[in-house]
Amino acid sequence: MSIREYLPMLTAFEDEENLLAAFQAGAEGYLLKTMEPESFLWQLTGMNAGESPIAPHLVKQLPHKFIQYKENTKLHTLSGKNLTDRQQEVLQLLTQGLTYREIAIQLKLKEATVKYHIKELLTKFGLSKRTQLITYTLRNDLVKRK
Repeated sequence: MSIREYLPMLTAFEDEENLLAAFQAGAEGYLLKTMEPESFLWQLTGMNAGESPIAPHLVKQLPHKFIQYKENTKLHTLSGKNLTDRQQEVLQLLTQGLTYREIAIQLKLKEATVKYHIKELLTKFGLSKRTQLITYTLRNDLVKRK
């Protein structure tokens, strides 16, 4: 998938309503004009790897209202008990807004291994995007919130 196939939102608004509205309108990412250049570039680079770019500190706002427009999406219902310890660790860090690279560094893994785990999780839950996985994970309390 090329960058042109993604429709990320670039905005100055950090509030929950605009975040939700962007995803409802079809945005597949949400980046802020005020992001640090390095973080912004990492998010864009991740698009080529199939990641949905989103400003890391906004990840915590997703579970509040984001899932409402996904109610018609059929998700597999799994409990945290169906996940391996490593999958739990990856999900925990993902929901904290870490990039694949940052997760790999923290867990002392290769970035490709982190991508593999996230791909497995997406398949397990019947999801297609990282933002959906984050939202589903938080909404169903599959990891401890910090």
